[in-house]
Amino acid sequence: MSNTEASDGGKSAVSVSSLQQDAGSVKWSQPLIGGDVPSGRSGHTLTVLGDRAYMFGGCDENLPPGPTNALYRLKLCSPDSRQPMEWNQPRISGDPPMARWLHSATAIDKFRILYFGGFHSDTNRFNDVNILDTKAMMWSQPLGSMGDFTPRGNHIPTSNNSIAVPCPRGGHSANLINGEILIFGGYGGSGYGRRDFNDIFRFNVSRFEWMKTPALKGKVPEGRSGHSANVVKGKLFVFGGWNSQMQFNDLNILSLDEDQWTWSEANVDLGISRWCHTAVSVAAIPN
Repeated sequence: MSNTEASDGGKSAVSVSSLQQDAGSVKWSQPLIGGDVPSGRSGHTLTVLGDRAYMFGGCDENLPPGPTNALYRLKLCSPDSRQPMEWNQPRISGDPPMARWLHSATAIDKFRILYFGGFHSDTNRFNDVNILDTKAMMWSQPLGSMGDFTPRGNHIPTSNNSIAVPCPRGGHSANLINGEILIFGGYGGSGYGRRDFNDIFRFNVSRFEWMKTPALKGKVPEGRSGHSANVVKGKLFVFGGWNSQMQFNDLNILSLDEDQWTWSEANVDLGISRWCHTAVSVAAIPN
């Protein structure tokens, strides 16, 4: 996506031609799949590291249906290969995260994936950080527990939580940029009710700690979950999502200056509102 920025009431003008470029010939295909194929599920994550993809969690269709903390590994092959892609369930040491869905998964280097948040039930909501080391095949929790649960499942934050730690949530976005993971939006909260968030948090992946966010300027997007977020040229592009009141088709851009972060809304028509979709940033064609 190429963008031409101009000040227009807090909105950034994005070149319409960049949204209409010919992407060339693209088509869907379905590769051969073998091995221990997982059951159908939703709210899971799938993260690619090298020639492997790691699927964790989600709500599966087994009886009774509900959240799982199963981890599956998929050996990837070229789309032109006649060899099937193979699923398996690797043996893993360490304590696995509790079963959950609508969490996030972020590859932080060639071997490790960081998982944050998600839901076990309507009231069991997480803001914990879990690390999967795919080289050692081991789970770890570098920060310890971020909270406990009452018998009814309500989340109780631990006393050492600071304002830099996000509230429990799911349906948020997580993006790695400049050695930090940016968590935006989602819904949840520590109580029994639903809260839709438009806040942003940063997690340093080398020190494994939550960092204070710089001052925010501009028009902050409405609280939402199920949106997509991508980093393009050092900026965070957030599209769509929904909350308990409405669905969105807006494109919001967060400029990450060193001392000040600024929100703006792109002045473009991106068509129908959507949520719980995916989006991946790619190089613009032909530029």
